[in-house]
Amino acid sequence: MHPGRVAVFGVPNPQTGTEDAGLVAEVDTDDEAAQNEIRAAIRRAVAAGSDVSLRHVWLVPRGWLIKTSSGKVARSANRDKLLAEMGE
Repeated sequence: MHPGRVAVFGVPNPQTGTEDAGLVAEVDTDDEAAQNEIRAAIRRAVAAGSDVSLRHVWLVPRGWLIKTSSGKVARSANRDKLLAEMGE
């Protein structure tokens, strides 16, 4: 993962009528085993540091995340981009 290249946002859950916590992070590997380890480490770190349980963890290539003109991660735009790519 790259510092400052992570976004966390709510993802609609039509079954419950609420939102689930989702995280998207940029990584340098496309190796499935390595990505599974990264996902597990992210989930452990978030659970250990908060009362939040991540339902979704997506790993994307470097440069995928949208940033604002001031350099901040644009959570809403990234959520929309991810959901569009997933066909939701």
